[in-house]
Order: sequence, then C-alpha cells, then structure tokens
Amino acid sequence: MNISKIVIGRKENFYAVCAKTKISVGDVILTLQGKIVSVPSKYTIQIAKDKHISPLTNNIKDEMSVWQFINHSCDANSYFDLSKMELIALSDILPGKEICFNYCTTEYDMAAPFCCECGSVNCYAEIKGFKYLTEEEINKLFTFLATHFKKYVTSLNINNCHALSKT
Repeated sequence: MNISKIVIGRKENFYAVCAKTKISVGDVILTLQGKIVSVPSKYTIQIAKDKHISPLTNNIKDEMSVWQFINHSCDANSYFDLSKMELIALSDILPGKEICFNYCTTEYDMAAPFCCECGSVNCYAEIKGFKYLTEEEINKLFTFLATHFKKYVTSLNINNCHALSKT
C-alpha cells in the first residue's frame, strides 16, 4: 500500500489521518486491508452483511492498518468504494487537512455509537449507523453508500432515491 499522500497526527486526544500532499477529487487515498471478522468493533468497517474488516494492528506506523484512524464527518471529504476496497477523495484535500468519511455509509448499526462533534451544518448529532438514517439522509448519501446498503435501499424501493436504477 502506498500511503505517501497521508500522515497520521494527533487531534486533541485522538489520532487523525491528514493529507501530506494535495489530494485531488477522485484520487485513491489508500487501500483497505485487514482481517475479515464477523463481529464489528469500534475499529472495523462493515464490508457486507455480517462481514467486517478489522485492522491487523493498532500501530500508527503499520501502513496496512492506518485506515482505522480515519475519523467521521457528516460532511466527509472521502468515501470507501468497497467494490475496490479503496478510500476515494470526494473533493480536493489540501496538505494538513484532515481526511474523514461518513461512518453511516459503511456501518449498519455502530458497535460504538457516539455524539458527533464534526461541526458541519448538516451534522446528524448522533452517529449510530445507516439503520438510523432518515430517508432524506439516505438519498443524500446514496452515491457513496456501501454496495450492501445500495442493494438494501433498492429492495425497500425508497421514494426519491435518485440512483436506484443505477445499482
């Protein structure tokens, strides 16, 4: 894995992944690697129903596990394309800017829900997982949802979902 575009730093009392160099919209930031597990934790990412990827270590110097330090934002600047297991930039990310993704795009029911402090005008306040999103929130996130959620949304035939026919 090439993580030359990122650096791990401290943000208040936790780690954060930040851009080391300019990352352009559409760039692959990193590749998701780890161990497949059936039980979620605070540090896993859900890749399918009852299937999660867990970091190999909690060492900030382990290139294959740095993704565990990517924090949540309700106004994310990246998302996981789980069909390719890649983190993709949603916008240009300047050096020093924190890289974040919306946890509700991959997690159905968070193993460790929390009160969000992202500061976005679109903040959900509580991050509990996809299961708790409103129809409007699902519609806004649809393009960036994990494949397993897109299939679920399609099966529910939720109204106004702009991309239902594209899945």
